[in-house]
Amino acid sequence: MKLHGLQKMTLLDFPGHVACTVFLGGCDLRCPFCHNFELADGTAKPVMDEEELRLMDRVREAYLSRTKIGCTGCRYCMPCPNGVQIPGIFSVWNNVSLYEIDPKEDWNFRQIREKNGGADNCVGCGTPGRLLYSAISSEPE
Repeated sequence: MKLHGLQKMTLLDFPGHVACTVFLGGCDLRCPFCHNFELADGTAKPVMDEEELRLMDRVREAYLSRTKIGCTGCRYCMPCPNGVQIPGIFSVWNNVSLYEIDPKEDWNFRQIREKNGGADNCVGCGTPGRLLYSAISSEPE
């Protein structure tokens, strides 16, 4: 896969979040009004060489190895009928693993607990998108 464009920071493409935009070449739509025709026809030069791509692969593997729950924060699982803050708990769980921190020292963890939105309120109701009960049986100790 060749990367043909990389915008290191954008505030427009994922509203409310800082994001990175990656452009891949080879679109087959050929829209006459396309402003990225070099990407579409594959003539744009790749923005990363093979060594940089290998480095990105290593960083990605390291990140994924420490990410316990693959949650994007899309909030499809919300609202929870029992008030469980599912994306927040998943985020805390991943941060605890990723940064090797004590969850009780994590500000987000404390906020969730103070508002009674912790995993101890999960009853495994089976509502579509309710992944909490099966992903973790309790909050981090």
